[in-house]
Amino acid sequence: MRLNQNYDFFKVIVNRVKRYNESYDITIVGDRGLGKSAFGLGAAL
Repeated sequence: MRLNQNYDFFKVIVNRVKRYNESYDITIVGDRGLGKSAFGLGAAL
């Protein structure tokens, strides 16, 4: 990973899952009503 370039965390995870059959657990935290569920579902697709 090169730190001087833009880094898309989700793109890296999706590529690793597809390419190497890896799995990841991601925890989303925040106050009630901030859209954590909507974000999580969108990120899972």
